[in-house]
Amino acid sequence: MQNTEDKGSQYLRTSLAAIGIWSAAHMQILRQLLDCSASTVKEGVSLAIELQTSAFETAQQGHTCMLKQITELLEAPRNPLAYYQQSLMACVDTAEQVYKLSLGNTQVVLRSAEQIGLVVQQTSKRIQESSQGLADQLQSLYATLR
Repeated sequence: MQNTEDKGSQYLRTSLAAIGIWSAAHMQILRQLLDCSASTVKEGVSLAIELQTSAFETAQQGHTCMLKQITELLEAPRNPLAYYQQSLMACVDTAEQVYKLSLGNTQVVLRSAEQIGLVVQQTSKRIQESSQGLADQLQSLYATLR
């Protein structure tokens, strides 16, 4: 009878130890997922700020360009050919600026995506390591029952 009670209490201790190991591992994994989420949000906010700043600067440049065009429009009747050439050059410059802005924004988005990819990759590796540690601990714990 004593031997059966010892076995029962040993199983109970082992089960409680396993629950503790599982809980610790799951807390560690949750912490890693939360860190990943926080890093992703931080990168997203940084990306939004950069894109908003770029949009604001573009709007400012557009406003300045429009004011310049309106001012030059008053001079157009005196020399229509010069006005046409200046307007054409302004359009070409604007198209070039829009292209550069789009290229810059694309590079910012790609850099941000790469950062998020690295964070997710690191988190995945840490979760795998935590899961492997959990498996090793449980294996050694249950090996004592044999």
